[in-house]
Amino acid sequence: MKGEILNKILITVLLVFHCVSFSQQNNEWIPFLSSVNSTREMTFYNNSLWIATGGGLFKYDINSGLSVKYDRTNTNLPFYTINNLIKDNQGNLWLGTNDIIIKYDGNTFTKFRATDLGMSGSVSLVKIRIDNQGSVWFGFAGGGFLKFNGTNWQVFTLNNIGITTSSMTDFDIDNNGSLWIATYGYFLFKYDGSTTTVYDYTNSGIISQNIKSVVIDNQNNKWIGTPIGLQKFDDQNWITFNTFNSGLTSNYISKLRLDNQYNLWISTLFPGAVVKYNGTSWQVFDNTNSPIDGLYSYTNDSIGNMWFANDGKVFKLQNNNWVQLNNYTDFKSYSVVTSFAQDSLGNYWFGTYFSGLIKFDGTNWQDFNTSNSGLPSNFIRGLSYNSQSGLWIATADSGIVNFDGNNWVKYNSSNSPLVSDQTTAIVVDNNNKKWIGTYSSGIQYISSNMNQWINFTSNNSGLLNDYIKYLDFDNNVGKLWVINGNFSVIPQSFDGLIWKSYDTLANYSNVLWDICFDNQNNVWFGTGNSLAKFKNNEWTFYNSFNSGLPINGQVSSISKDLDGSIWLVNQDLGNISYVNFDGSNWLNLNFEDYPLISNWEFQVVKVDKWGNKWFFADPRRGTSTFLALVYKQGGVVLSADEQIKSQRFNLDNFRLEQNYPNPFNPSTKIRFTVPDVGTGFAQTVLKVYDILGNEVATLVNEEKPAGVYEVEFNVAQVSRPELASGIYFYQLRAGSFVETKKMTLIK
Repeated sequence: MKGEILNKILITVLLVFHCVSFSQQNNEWIPFLSSVNSTREMTFYNNSLWIATGGGLFKYDINSGLSVKYDRTNTNLPFYTINNLIKDNQGNLWLGTNDIIIKYDGNTFTKFRATDLGMSGSVSLVKIRIDNQGSVWFGFAGGGFLKFNGTNWQVFTLNNIGITTSSMTDFDIDNNGSLWIATYGYFLFKYDGSTTTVYDYTNSGIISQNIKSVVIDNQNNKWIGTPIGLQKFDDQNWITFNTFNSGLTSNYISKLRLDNQYNLWISTLFPGAVVKYNGTSWQVFDNTNSPIDGLYSYTNDSIGNMWFANDGKVFKLQNNNWVQLNNYTDFKSYSVVTSFAQDSLGNYWFGTYFSGLIKFDGTNWQDFNTSNSGLPSNFIRGLSYNSQSGLWIATADSGIVNFDGNNWVKYNSSNSPLVSDQTTAIVVDNNNKKWIGTYSSGIQYISSNMNQWINFTSNNSGLLNDYIKYLDFDNNVGKLWVINGNFSVIPQSFDGLIWKSYDTLANYSNVLWDICFDNQNNVWFGTGNSLAKFKNNEWTFYNSFNSGLPINGQVSSISKDLDGSIWLVNQDLGNISYVNFDGSNWLNLNFEDYPLISNWEFQVVKVDKWGNKWFFADPRRGTSTFLALVYKQGGVVLSADEQIKSQRFNLDNFRLEQNYPNPFNPSTKIRFTVPDVGTGFAQTVLKVYDILGNEVATLVNEEKPAGVYEVEFNVAQVSRPELASGIYFYQLRAGSFVETKKMTLIK
């Protein structure tokens, strides 16, 4: 619903919508995993194929085709993503990610933290190797190496072995016990236990400073994969293989592996393929002659068959024949989420970067794309739901679409007055009026009956810039809010007549990230260095020096909770916090209570109509374990049935309770009940009037799911703070239900 403010953070990489299978009702945290079916490494162990993925460890029975998944929901594994996997000579599996190492002996997962073993600094596990003596070596980018001989751990820091770069990409161990260390940008290093040698342009025939992979065969030859070709080094001579002098179909070498016959298996990209080289001939497997490409992981069994896995699929190559087996998982891959909405039945809708539209009803996922629906584009930039007209979709290149659950109606610059097919955001207000942001043509307004189309630009209105980054509508006061321009720090509002620019923020920050409205008619702004509040033409700024904000940095995302408080993401380089603020109290949500992730996994927060907090992943990190982490105190609720069951009150009828305290000064609380209306949500309005019938404040004006709610009416925070002592009325309207009660203000 908030257009590109989510787009700017959630940009590319393949993700998987997968809700971990455990009782949602009794869990305050529900993770939705990403990259579940992206394989990292594979090995055979105890007659089963073990597959390390972005979403856990799979044990795959090659005879039955059945798989068992291990992650933190059913083991003591501290993470989901597993980047490294190997079997040692003692019959143990070793796996790990970041600074965590796990040993699995067939029964128990035992955790080791690199920093507890003597490694210092910020480290990330790159590779695990076994040397000729059976010792297990762990290579860490940013740290160095750990060696485990079955009894003791030994630390080799990068400084101790004379390497100044932290950009290790791979390593292997030769027949003499020397480490060969591949780096990205800093060539190839050899460490023999006492001396470090760097192989660069000045002293070797190496062709690139960027080394993607290194393996060493039984003849002690070093095979080196680079983005511009494959090299072999026998300690004296350098031989280069490329598309001109070999059977390689691409010079971009991404991964190397030796099978038990010492055949070299080469993964390439651009185009993607897997190439087998036996020392004499080259055999290429790509999507023209096989079911795989260069993204597949692979390993060999004890009788020489090669096994390949990725995207949930498993293939066996036996005597040059491909055999497809049962999937190790059936989870689908989607591109990253760009927008988020919830309909009147409680269904979740996700717009994606290039996978179209996804619907989630709390249990099941359904895909809509250009192949199976009326969507004209799979690149969605914004979503907004209105109970009268259904779901509205803004696409990046094909205009807008309206979907009522059955019919797809497309509007573009060819078949309608829409000024541009390059839309960036969409919001539909409570009166069913549509507001569409465009990439370079300003804002398109469409009336509720679709008869009136108006284009607002910087030439014909008060709009500052025709590139619209963000749109949202404050239904309580009837204002559209806009962020425009690449780095605009001046928000704008439009009440239907007057465009207003708020340039005060430009004096305090150089960037504006997000806007949010609460129940007290405050407008909140997330800026590059603070949280700002605007009300009655007054500004209040919050930072780490004058408030409970833990970090003196940007507030990149804000969302209103059901109780009127706000949730925000507060971050600066190297630090990030998730904060709740109710106007008086600051609560810093401690993710250590849910030790699945590094905080940098999540940089966007959205609150849904059940009160769940959705913390979205930030794929700018490169890859991410999670699509989102959903949190709700007392238990996450993902469907209307669960919401009703979670309530502890009688939800048979609408009910408006007497305010308390009463009389009051300056604030009082009002509780009301919304029952199950059969359609999921009820349009609910709660207003305060004076004794003459003049409206004093709108406390609630939105669709509400079944539940019991409590809001605060604070005289000091309403638009008429001069309210005199006397009798006031508060009225609840929901459908045909209307109830009014009296309260007394005493000053």
